[in-house]
Order: sequence, then C-alpha cells, then structure tokens
Amino acid sequence: MKQRATILLVFAVFLTPVILATLMHSQWWQFEPETRNYGQLVEPVVALDQFAVTDTHGQRWDVSNLTEHWTLLAISAEPCTDACIERLTWLARLRETQGRHLKRVNVLVVSPNSGHLQSPPEQDRIVLAQWDQAQGTPSWAQQLPANEGLNTTYLVDPVGNVMMRYPADSDPTGIRKDLKRILTWSKADNA
Repeated sequence: MKQRATILLVFAVFLTPVILATLMHSQWWQFEPETRNYGQLVEPVVALDQFAVTDTHGQRWDVSNLTEHWTLLAISAEPCTDACIERLTWLARLRETQGRHLKRVNVLVVSPNSGHLQSPPEQDRIVLAQWDQAQGTPSWAQQLPANEGLNTTYLVDPVGNVMMRYPADSDPTGIRKDLKRILTWSKADNA
C-alpha cells in the first residue's frame, strides 16, 4: 500500500504543473499577468520610419535623430501655445530626474506650425518641432495607435519604434518611474 501511495504522489507532483498550464491556456481561466508600468504598451509597436519634422531653429528631424536614444515624443493637436511650452518644460524636468542616464534620453514636442512660435531656450536633446499645418496631419502621426496620436506622449525606443503611450492626463511621476526602470534595465542603446 505504501508503494502505491508513493507512485500516486510522484504522478501528482509531475502532473500538477501540466494541469495548471493547460488550465491557464484554456478558455475556462483568464490569466492576466500584472504589470508595473504606468503607460500603455503599444502592441504591436509602431515604426516611425516616415517621421519628419522641423524644429524651431529650422533644423530637420527625422527617424535618424530618434535612434540611439530613448525619446519622449509629445504630440500636440493644436499649434504650440503656453500649455505646449509647459508640457515641454515638465518633460525636460522628467529627463533631468534620470541622473546618470540623462544623456540617453531625448525630449521632442511636436505641434502643427503656428507661424509665431517662440523658440524655447536651446538645451541639449530637448526640442520643440512642428509640421506644416497646411498639409494636414502627417502620415507618421496617423500611424500612431488607436487614433489617439494627438495630445499624447509616447516613449520611442532607440531603434525608432513607438513602444509606450501616455494620455494627456497621465501622471508625470508614472512616466518618470517607467523611464527610470527602462533605462536601468535596457541595453538597447550605446549612449
């Protein structure tokens, strides 16, 4: 009798993980792993291969400027006003909180051309750019997920893919924490 109990115990030990794995992948049990991120993952990622804007100093920015650095890309639906400049300011502060990883992060705020936009003070890797409003919304902005592209902040990885999004009302502390975690654990850039 003792041998039979031992054999049943061995089968139970080996079959329990198989049964649990089968249940987790079945329709009877919906298993959603918890995440610690504050932003929404963009699935599938969106490649910004058509990205092109002009900054307030007349310099052209394209996808090559986004590579090799993590980029906080904020898109504004309206021409840049005080609210847009304020957004650029707090994103710049978010970047500054990254300490030793500071040089691995770009901040780029993009809005339609306002014609009278005053350039913010020039800072390393903090850029205010615009697209020509007369030509409508650019094709790269139309590719952004769920048609929520405007008035949203995105996190772009060092190869030019949009991987995370933050709605306009997102808590900057959550963005800071996500960025810190990504910069600490990623090896995707060389900066």
